[in-house]
Amino acid sequence: MLSDCSMLKFPFTRNMLSWVGKRVGGSTVRCYLDRAVGNDDWHKRFPHSAVKYMKLWESNHRPILADILTRPVRKSKKFKFDKRWLDNEKLRQVILDGWKSPDLLPHANIMEHISSCRKTLSQWRREHNLNKLVKKLKEKVEGLYSNDDATTEEIVEALKELSDALKA
Repeated sequence: MLSDCSMLKFPFTRNMLSWVGKRVGGSTVRCYLDRAVGNDDWHKRFPHSAVKYMKLWESNHRPILADILTRPVRKSKKFKFDKRWLDNEKLRQVILDGWKSPDLLPHANIMEHISSCRKTLSQWRREHNLNKLVKKLKEKVEGLYSNDDATTEEIVEALKELSDALKA
């Protein structure tokens, strides 16, 4: 059907088995049901487009996300303050260390102090990365969803750990 209509599939990332279900008797079934397609002209206009198969969370279907791009995506290196840090007792000291950095000149302006704090927080973030923990827990949940032998209790416990990490 796709070839009859001159349609081409988009390249994809992640697990393309987009549906999970159970058969009578408990065996797990996984299927490649969902995809994104475009004609040759579409692929020429948007050569860097791709489809991501998202995680299974609250449904037996993986949502798909089509990124329609004319050029490659550049990753941003902008600093972002993570509000989860506010619960960390060491944060205040990290900020003070950045503000009073010996690398600053004695009459540094406020922008130089803020820049120094940003650098100190960025270094601290690399050493105490909450996102790595969240990613690891998401992979654990995804692995349990993909494991035919995983129990509901194991999945619920893993989801609770993930929820706690996201709140931290």
